[in-house]
Amino acid sequence: MDVFSPVVGAIDLAEKLIGYVKAVKGAERDRLEVSSEVSALKTLLEIMRGRLGNASANDSSDDISNRVVKTGIEGSLGTCYGALKSAVDRLENLAPNVPNTREQFRVSVAEWLKNAKWPFHQGEIKTLLTSIERLKSLLSLALQTSLMEFIERARDELATTGRNVEDIKAAILLLEANQRGV
Repeated sequence: MDVFSPVVGAIDLAEKLIGYVKAVKGAERDRLEVSSEVSALKTLLEIMRGRLGNASANDSSDDISNRVVKTGIEGSLGTCYGALKSAVDRLENLAPNVPNTREQFRVSVAEWLKNAKWPFHQGEIKTLLTSIERLKSLLSLALQTSLMEFIERARDELATTGRNVEDIKAAILLLEANQRGV
C-alpha cells in the first residue's frame, strides 16, 4: 500500500497553505495558530517521508509503511490531506484570474492574498486544527514505534556482535596456544 505519495502531497499542500496564511490579512491569532500547527505537521510529514524513503530503500517487510497502515495513519492522512486541500482551495478561490503555470499561480495567489481578508470561521479553523492535531499525534506515535524498534534491533545486533567478538577472542587465544605448543 503506497503511503509515500499522500505524505508528499500533504507536504506540498502544507507548504502552500503556510505561504497563503502568511500572506492574507486579518485574524492574526487564528492565522498564527494555523500557520504554527501546519508547520509542525509539515515537519513531522518530512520526517515520515524520510523514514518511508529509507524503508523503501531497505525493502524490509516490517518497514514503517506497515506501521503506518497498522496505526491508522493512512486514513487520518487522507482526512488531513482533505482538510489542507479544502483550506488551500478556499484561499486560492479568493484570487481571480490567476495565471496557468504553477509558479506564476503561487506568486499570483500569494500577491493577491496580501489584500484579501481571512475567510475562515472559527468552526472551520477548529475542524482543520483538530484534523492536524490527530495526524500529528499518529505520526509521532508511528515515528516513536519505529525508533523503538530500531533501538531494539540495534541492541540485539550489538549483543550478537559482542558474542562474535568473544568468539573471535577465544579463537585467537586458541591459535596462540597452538602456536606456543600448549
